[in-house]
Amino acid sequence: ARPAAGAPLDTVLRDPRTGLATGGVRLPDVAVPTRTLTGMRDTAGSGVFCGLYGARDPWNGGADPWDRHDAGDPSDPSLPWTAEPVLGVLYPTHADYVGKVRAAAQASVSAGHLLPEDATTIIAAAEGSGIGG
Repeated sequence: ARPAAGAPLDTVLRDPRTGLATGGVRLPDVAVPTRTLTGMRDTAGSGVFCGLYGARDPWNGGADPWDRHDAGDPSDPSLPWTAEPVLGVLYPTHADYVGKVRAAAQASVSAGHLLPEDATTIIAAAEGSGIGG
């Protein structure tokens, strides 16, 4: 059997709310983002091997090390610089965030990209988070 496929990834056309690429397999972490996930990573000082893992930049108002430099910053892959999305604007309430995660998880299960037990774990993590509002 062939694995489930997603829409082609488009790194040029980006979601205007988040700046993230569109298309591809949209697992809940990507469909309902709280951070930038990227294959880019500045390997200066960390070695080339670390570059294999990419990077993530939490949307926390610029309060992490990624936000204090330009080279390889996943929240700023190209100029002009854009501010990180504000989680309280994307998800006005905790219930809104959890509902969006639940819908994305169920869509991923229906598409064959996620196992039901993994969806349950992802939804429980969203319920236990402080995201939203």
